[in-house]
Amino acid sequence: MEIRTSRNIWQIVAICVAIIVIGTVGTIVFPQYKGTFISAMFGLVCIIISLVMEKGMTAKVENCSYLTTWTIVDYCRKDNGDEADSFFPVYEYGYGGNTYRVQSELSDNPSRLPEGREVEVYLNPDQPEESYISDTRRNSMKFLKLIRLVGAGFIVMVFFIK
Repeated sequence: MEIRTSRNIWQIVAICVAIIVIGTVGTIVFPQYKGTFISAMFGLVCIIISLVMEKGMTAKVENCSYLTTWTIVDYCRKDNGDEADSFFPVYEYGYGGNTYRVQSELSDNPSRLPEGREVEVYLNPDQPEESYISDTRRNSMKFLKLIRLVGAGFIVMVFFIK
């Protein structure tokens, strides 16, 4: 999965750089439309980022077909300096005669998800380290749709900027 994630990040970076270069050239050549170019660039970047991220999530869903249960066994604490500390759940699960421990990439509140709580997870039978929590995916998809809507709003705004 790391290769796919890495490729997606570079796709996003390349597309965003291209949009910024085109928009910058546009603002130099047509300075009277500077606000229009900036608004359109921001809108396109939002839409493209959300589409590429959604594509990666969809591929993960297609790969992860085995429903299993993970148990929260610990929390990894990250000191954020002056801000409140972050807590990352550590999950344990068994598959194919092996026991796996995975630290989540998303922080959570230990009182909301206490140790010992079980969570339903889909994993890739060919690569048990690749997985997703269905609740997290649903929330992520809502967030990506919101980003896409914001991007579309900025593009629509182009027609009202003078």
